[in-house]
Amino acid sequence: MNREQAEETNLLAIEIGLRLGRHLQKLRSGCGSKEAHDITRRFADVMANILIEIQNPLYEEYPDLKPQELGGPFKVPSNIVPPAGLGCGR
Repeated sequence: MNREQAEETNLLAIEIGLRLGRHLQKLRSGCGSKEAHDITRRFADVMANILIEIQNPLYEEYPDLKPQELGGPFKVPSNIVPPAGLGCGR
């Protein structure tokens, strides 16, 4: 994968993670505690796999693409960052 493809893939993975996080918040608000726990676990598994299988290998090859939020130098563009309070875990 070349640098341009890696950056596009990285941005897509970041956006997917943010969108999954927002959707999870909506789902959890209408669930009982056990169902919310089960849904959270499933979403966390998917999000972890995206990080482990897609993003981490990109960051090994292109360390400059690692987002600041993960300790890297890459600033995620403002059109991808969610409005305050809508990111995963907020």
